Amino acid sequence: MIDIFDIIKEFEGIFGVLLGVIVTMVSTELIKRWGKIYTYFDNWNASLYKQNKYGESIGIDFVDYEESDYYKYEFDLQIFNSSQIYKALRDIRIEFVFDNKSIFDIPNNNVTSRQVAFGIISDEIKSINLIPMQILDYKLSGYIKEDRINMGDFRTLKKIYFHSKNHKGKKVRELIKEFK
Repeated sequence: MIDIFDIIKEFEGIFGVLLGVIVTMVSTELIKRWGKIYTYFDNWNASLYKQNKYGESIGIDFVDYEESDYYKYEFDLQIFNSSQIYKALRDIRIEFVFDNKSIFDIPNNNVTSRQVAFGIISDEIKSINLIPMQILDYKLSGYIKEDRINMGDFRTLKKIYFHSKNHKGKKVRELIKEFK
């Protein structure tokens, strides 16, 4: 009768090579997935604006907030994917935290800006595909109109956060700016 241990002993070199290949493949895949998404925020700029009777936007000082029609913000976003696989950020939003409330806004990607008959428009940025081991630059902007919030509340603005969901669906919240 043939014993199973005799068969294993006879082919132990082959089994060792196969086991080594499998362990190497699995560990290589795990190492590729290691890495993090790093976000950097720069050049935050925000102002209150009103439109005159000709539809032109005019900047207003925050002291004269009663006259403003909307709040406009702009900033630079850099994202670095340190892993060796593609990743993504979805459901991108900006949170403005005030003394007693917070509001969310979906920013626009200024790279998609284009001239139309009545001015310049750009598309909302809802997701970003992250290439492995590369940094991506975005110029983002947005508007918050007076029908969403009292413009005087911007005097009590405390913090601004960047919200998204990563490729695994985990919610990510990064501080953009803090006001003191």
